[in-house]
Amino acid sequence: MTIREQNVYDMFVRVLAFNAENALDYAAIIAATINFTIILTAKEALDEFSAEQTSGEASAAVEQMSVLRAAIRRKMVAYAKTARAIALDTPGFSELFKLPDNDNDNVLLAKGREFVEEANENALKFVELGKQPGDAAALTADLDAFDAP
Repeated sequence: MTIREQNVYDMFVRVLAFNAENALDYAAIIAATINFTIILTAKEALDEFSAEQTSGEASAAVEQMSVLRAAIRRKMVAYAKTARAIALDTPGFSELFKLPDNDNDNVLLAKGREFVEEANENALKFVELGKQPGDAAALTADLDAFDAP
């Protein structure tokens, strides 16, 4: 749910709570009963909408892909930062570790695999600046999980 949808939902909940506490004061007014019924129907529809958004295997899969995507980017950023430090002594080295500009998953996978290949070829330089030998393997594992059908 968006923030606006959540605010509308919260308003519906407050209005229905008000109705529950004060229904006897306007029980004879037919328009009030109709309007509170409309609000109750809208709240129930938002409940269903929210449940559809947050449940099911598809939602879990999307969330898992999002978590993997973030982990891959985080690991690639760490390599890019370290590569910039290496570039102080080896001009042009950071060009090998440029992050993709867009959010295309295929580009992210391809660039991630390039990072791993270059990191393995230059492992000693990275280890000298604090990267762990297993960092490339961890990135590879995330890339493989992200690329799995």
